[in-house]
Amino acid sequence: MVAISFVFLAGFGLVLSGAFELKHAIPWSSLTRVFLSAIVVALIEEALFRGALLGLVRQSLASIPAVIVVSLIFAVVHFLKPPAKQISWVTWHSGFDLLPQLFRQFSEPALVLGDAVSLFVLGLLLAAVTVKTSSLWLGIGLHAGFVFGKMSFNKLTLRRADLSPWFGHDLTAGIGSVLILLFVWLVVWLIFLRDQSGSPPMDNAR
Repeated sequence: MVAISFVFLAGFGLVLSGAFELKHAIPWSSLTRVFLSAIVVALIEEALFRGALLGLVRQSLASIPAVIVVSLIFAVVHFLKPPAKQISWVTWHSGFDLLPQLFRQFSEPALVLGDAVSLFVLGLLLAAVTVKTSSLWLGIGLHAGFVFGKMSFNKLTLRRADLSPWFGHDLTAGIGSVLILLFVWLVVWLIFLRDQSGSPPMDNAR
């Protein structure tokens, strides 16, 4: 709820500013699918990145370097996307044909930088929460909240103005996105982590 609340507050502010407007025909029915998608994405990505990968990297590195490394991987992987138009005829070399296209987004440095910084900070937040609580559940809840907030805002609104460098194509890119994530991090620490006992400090834990 913390993540969803701040994403929607930011979105509400953008609507009031005139940079975004609510659609005339709001697709309320699609929010159920968005909610389910957010939960599935959060479960899979947290199990993979903060569960398996972070646990593996922490066997070789202290927690802080491990958190940074896994967060970098988390940010980069989100740019490895195949083209929307898939190969219509599959051959033995189809996989090799797709490889260069996976990196096509890196040809737009401004887009990569804007999204990558936000994804990196999000990865740091989720990994730090996982290390501090020794559990995936809080990270899963935060991740699902961010995804639901972003996807539902995109479904319900239309962009009317350029807000760069504060926001890019949606709420997940730009300086404003990073500030929202940092503020959520502070709130999460105050509510859930400040009095956390029994968890090893991040700089000593492996």
